[in-house]
Amino acid sequence: MRCEMTAPIIEQKAAQPRPQRVGERPPVTLPDFRNLGVMLRILVLANAMGLAATLVKAPTPQSVFPIALETAALLEPLLLLQVLLLIALGPTLRKLPYALGCTCVLLSTVVVITFAQEIDQREARLDLRLVRLVVDGEGDAARARHGVVLGGARRGLGQRPTA
Repeated sequence: MRCEMTAPIIEQKAAQPRPQRVGERPPVTLPDFRNLGVMLRILVLANAMGLAATLVKAPTPQSVFPIALETAALLEPLLLLQVLLLIALGPTLRKLPYALGCTCVLLSTVVVITFAQEIDQREARLDLRLVRLVVDGEGDAARARHGVVLGGARRGLGQRPTA
């Protein structure tokens, strides 16, 4: 008994390009960001630039690995967030004219970086407050519980609050 499949496994509709005249260039469009080859190119190029930045920043060969870890810790989450955003916006971006699509891709990159910087600033403020509580907590535990110790972000860590 032989079982044959009659329906295709993956149904894809090919884009219907308009017929071209002789000597006419095809329309320029953004790549399909959902394509694995496009994703691979984005990831490889971004990581290659990260490696180049690591090699430029490292003063000695011994410091390459720690700097590479630091660079990867900054680069990879932003890169993955950007790729996910491009995958989500891909069909919409492909419908736009090329120049507007490129502008939207650049704006999405700026949005991702701004979002990451905002998160980083909030975390830095939170960490600074926690450090101040620990540093100032020697004799000022009661005031720290009531929030008086957290004077402001402009004061250095080692300074005592003025009452």
